[in-house]
Amino acid sequence: MSSSPESKPNDADINPSPEPGIQWFRWSTVLGRQGEHSYSKIGSMDRVEYQEALTRAYRKDGVRASNPNRRPEQLLRATIDAMAQSVLLDWSGDVRIDYEKGFEPYSPAKAKRALEIDSFRKWVISIAENPENFTETK
Repeated sequence: MSSSPESKPNDADINPSPEPGIQWFRWSTVLGRQGEHSYSKIGSMDRVEYQEALTRAYRKDGVRASNPNRRPEQLLRATIDAMAQSVLLDWSGDVRIDYEKGFEPYSPAKAKRALEIDSFRKWVISIAENPENFTETK
């Protein structure tokens, strides 16, 4: 897995000029076939969109961050919901959440399923929470 921005694939679905705080990142073998690269469009967790989505997800589940009785699974579910809405924004390449189903095109519902995979979620978080991954270099 790579945690640095790579050149975008020559794919008509790839936005050539991403919005600030959003970037394409290359990865392999987490949700793809061995040896093949896929790309994920990831938004920074510093973006307002993520913070708002997280607040909505907490409210939906009745989670209060300051509540000492909150359950870890509630926080995880809310985090995955928010990330599926505002952090994992797209993917390109041979993405397979369930190998029996084969290639799966991006959708927020599939992003949520993908983020339930611990190793993939940790990889996305490691990118999304690092602001240096989203600074423009000229």
